[in-house]
Amino acid sequence: MQAAGRIDAAAVELGWGMTTSALAQAVIRELQRREDPATASATWPRVVAAIKTNPRPFARALGLLPAESRTSRTFH
Repeated sequence: MQAAGRIDAAAVELGWGMTTSALAQAVIRELQRREDPATASATWPRVVAAIKTNPRPFARALGLLPAESRTSRTFH
């Protein structure tokens, strides 16, 4: 079951109806919906620019995309 507002990761990763621009807009809308303090900050235009450049880390941090699985490392 998907969390409310969660975006299908397969659609994003494979480009099925979700462009980088659309993901960026989803992230920006979610931050505004949550009334995140960043939206009222003087740095908001720079935050928006960063989101538009690479929205995936922001989407993952907000829970809109699943976290990337980390491969375990073996140290000897």
